[in-house]
Amino acid sequence: MGYLTRRISNLLKANLNDFLGRVLRTKSDEDARLEDLLNEFEREQAEERQRGRSGEQRRQSETPPGSPLPDYYEILEVHYKASSEVIEKAYKVLATKYHPDKQPHDRRPWAEARMKQINEAYSCLRDPERRREYDRKRGYS
Repeated sequence: MGYLTRRISNLLKANLNDFLGRVLRTKSDEDARLEDLLNEFEREQAEERQRGRSGEQRRQSETPPGSPLPDYYEILEVHYKASSEVIEKAYKVLATKYHPDKQPHDRRPWAEARMKQINEAYSCLRDPERRREYDRKRGYS
């Protein structure tokens, strides 16, 4: 979830709690149940975000079992059926985003490693022959 989405969500929750507090001065059983539901929902959302982050980190670092090749499509954040124009556009966007010169000093080593992955993926997928061979090895048809 993006920063603005989280911020809007938090504002909506705060306004909802404020509204409920004004309208219902006394806590009835229904209010307690609603508060319990809201708390449970917030817990589930936090757990889901945590699972999503760990899964995303795992996806970037692991390759599928039995496959020594990294997933170049996932590195470039494109579908395996993407056209060469889409792949080129994705490469340019990611190269601009992760270029080491645009990163703070403490993130440069990470950005350099990320750029190596991006360049390797793009060099393989931009050449039709290498891409066909890569797709055959990865099991894409």
